[in-house]
Amino acid sequence: MKSKIANLINRMGNDKKNHLILFTLGYLILLPFIPILYAYLITCVLAGLVEAYDDMSKKGTPEIWDFVASIALPTIHVILVMI
Repeated sequence: MKSKIANLINRMGNDKKNHLILFTLGYLILLPFIPILYAYLITCVLAGLVEAYDDMSKKGTPEIWDFVASIALPTIHVILVMI
């Protein structure tokens, strides 16, 4: 199991890793100050806005997988907390 996770991370592009780390860090910073669902909602909205900005400005490449990488760990956390 551990090697499968390591293999998945190694295959991810640096851009996806950046999204994963930065948005998870932002989510974790929000948690002590606001309820978990608000922190999650803010994270999702910001991830969507970043992709919309990439699309409108033509400075980046908007990808659904960037959005998925941005909210992956916060989503797992919310699911585990809500169980």
